[in-house]
Amino acid sequence: MTMDFSFHIINFTLGLLAWMSIGLIAFRISQKKAVKLKVWKIIFVLYIGIFSFTINWPMFDAVVRIPVLPLGVWLLYFVLKQKEGRWEKYRSFAWLGFWANGMFLATTLLAVPLQHVMILNQVDLER
Repeated sequence: MTMDFSFHIINFTLGLLAWMSIGLIAFRISQKKAVKLKVWKIIFVLYIGIFSFTINWPMFDAVVRIPVLPLGVWLLYFVLKQKEGRWEKYRSFAWLGFWANGMFLATTLLAVPLQHVMILNQVDLER
């Protein structure tokens, strides 16, 4: 009995790599800010910024989610613009959240061919 964990390992590894990249970019953005922001607020803004209107496109064994409209960024803009200067502090993190969708799209597009390579290698090893 063999178990095929290659798809889950590839998705997990690439997803972890994407989240680490997002974290590193957020850290660099926060270091460049003159005003130091609380980490939990940055994480919250990133999370809300990820919300978007997406087009789901089935491709092979995966669903590719193409982000179209940055709904989370718009929501944060309308909420944060109420007080002077709040939107300017968090704008880059909100947009990073939206562009994180692009990173997830890239990792999905990379995972599909890697998945097929792993399956082909597993079939060759079983022969």
